[in-house]
Amino acid sequence: MLARASARPQGLRPVLRPCCLSFLPPPAIGVSRLLVSGSAPIAVPYAVIVLIVLRQFPMRLSIPALCSQVIALCVLAITIATLSLSASPAVAASRSAVIIADELTLDDVAYSPKEERALRQQITKDQARLRQRYLDEHSDDDDAATIFDNIWEQALKGESALARAQLATLYQSLQAPGKRAARTNRLIAYLSFASANDDVAYFQQTIFNALSQIKQPTLTDQRRIYYWLNRLANSNSGKDSDFAASLLGLRYLSSLYQQPHNKQLKALTQKYLTQGAEGGIPNSAFALANFYLGSAHNSKEGAKWMKAAAQAGHGTAAGTLGLLYAQGTGVKTDYQQALHWAKLGVERGDARSHDILGLLYEMGWGIKADVAKALDLYSQGCKLGDDLSCQDHQRLTRQKQ
Repeated sequence: MLARASARPQGLRPVLRPCCLSFLPPPAIGVSRLLVSGSAPIAVPYAVIVLIVLRQFPMRLSIPALCSQVIALCVLAITIATLSLSASPAVAASRSAVIIADELTLDDVAYSPKEERALRQQITKDQARLRQRYLDEHSDDDDAATIFDNIWEQALKGESALARAQLATLYQSLQAPGKRAARTNRLIAYLSFASANDDVAYFQQTIFNALSQIKQPTLTDQRRIYYWLNRLANSNSGKDSDFAASLLGLRYLSSLYQQPHNKQLKALTQKYLTQGAEGGIPNSAFALANFYLGSAHNSKEGAKWMKAAAQAGHGTAAGTLGLLYAQGTGVKTDYQQALHWAKLGVERGDARSHDILGLLYEMGWGIKADVAKALDLYSQGCKLGDDLSCQDHQRLTRQKQ
């Protein structure tokens, strides 16, 4: 192709370019640079001017050639605009935006008049189904129909929190899979809103459970989840508060992996995971241990909470604690303790513990080295879905060959 371009008569500007851009027409290259640099408003007039200038060159592009330039330009512009938009800092920032529950107010999660109208219309459409469900559940009550009509009237017109809660309970019994699930869960959350606002822990949890079951929650759904989790975590409702704190801490920990230098996130992660861990929730203790071992760089505290999680029955925590003892991370090196906890993790059916116990057998730490046993443990861990077990099994198999 380059040979053909160089064979053109002098005075004609070759259209083709060497390297990976050789297939692109000159105006497309210019527009692409403008798009990448963020000057999209200038790109379109630039393209028009370049195409006009091309018509004045001695080579005199034909109409078909000019059309090909326009088509190539449009395709490239759309492609690059899409790629540059998805990679732009603004879009990236919006995707990784962190919701801080402590900063949300009731106004941030309240339902707008437009939302309320749409939700009430959906509830009205379901009146017959809800009525029939209520009658089925109270078939031995002759006044069931009248009672339901009163509940309906108070829920949608009288704004009775109790009546709305009763409708929410009916919707829970009407849960349907598929596309209707998200719609039903939003209605449950909406109907529970008034009762939850009265600091009734049950309804705060109901809202969270309903919205968290939506496969693709909107940003508003997410804000409501964070808000009610925060309310429940700080409501002094015993185990319910500790469980909510644990879930909130886990969400903050996930965000912290994306923004490891965010001090506010670190503080909130530590606060809520500690509340959950001290409340005896194994998952919270395990997450708090990983927080200290990772983001907080405090191996001693990490080992402490890893042991607490392991003692509370967490399988992966038991195996990981075994690894900490084997490596002497946060605790004094003790191969017998490493073996004990790794075996306990395997007994609990944890996939990662198989890999850790396999490593102890392979290296002969605390027990006589046994490559065959290590391979078997790696294989079992791999079947259980642990990637490290699969990698170690492949590695050790190659070494034996």
